[in-house]
Amino acid sequence: MKNEKNLKICKVIFSFSFLVFLFLISANFVFAQWGQPSGSWGQPSGNSNSISNFINSSDFVALATNIANWIFTIALPIAVIMIIWSGILFLTAGGQDDKVTTARKALTWSIVGLVVILLAKSFPGIISNLIGADTGNLTSNDIVNIFDRAANYLFTFTIILAVIVFIWNGILFMTSGGQDQKITTARKALTWALVGVVIAIASKGIIMIVISLLRR
Repeated sequence: MKNEKNLKICKVIFSFSFLVFLFLISANFVFAQWGQPSGSWGQPSGNSNSISNFINSSDFVALATNIANWIFTIALPIAVIMIIWSGILFLTAGGQDDKVTTARKALTWSIVGLVVILLAKSFPGIISNLIGADTGNLTSNDIVNIFDRAANYLFTFTIILAVIVFIWNGILFMTSGGQDQKITTARKALTWALVGVVIAIASKGIIMIVISLLRR
């Protein structure tokens, strides 16, 4: 019950942050057009009140593509981090069924989100090719580098945590005293800790793929 409540809170926070992000993008674009009754998008009329359009779009399709690229740049790292986080949940589940279920759900929906994001990335290009429009390029190297460092730190933390959990599992086996219940608990904890390590190692490969995609 508590885990479900925490997940709901995280969803609300993420949704609110996403809406704020979209609002800031929209507001910046609107202000970029302020005082520009005519002319192409992204071309200020010379009014001193106009603000530079950081999206750098010259037409509607380019605008939509660049907004999609920004969303992709932010959402994809979040999806990968959530996969790593699900590995941590497996590591710390301790063989408890409710925590294992929560970790499994987190992993499932993180993978679903990652697949959706990767598929959605190709949509603007498909639309652009269909209507014969050019799309703008959006540089986000700074965001990519920050994500790369953060993901590597998180991966290192996960591996260190895995070592600690394995040591703890060894202690559980040694102190079980041959009691079936304690042995079963220790075995479950070790099993799901191994699952968490596998996910963490796999996520390292995912991180490399994501970084490669974001730097194209």
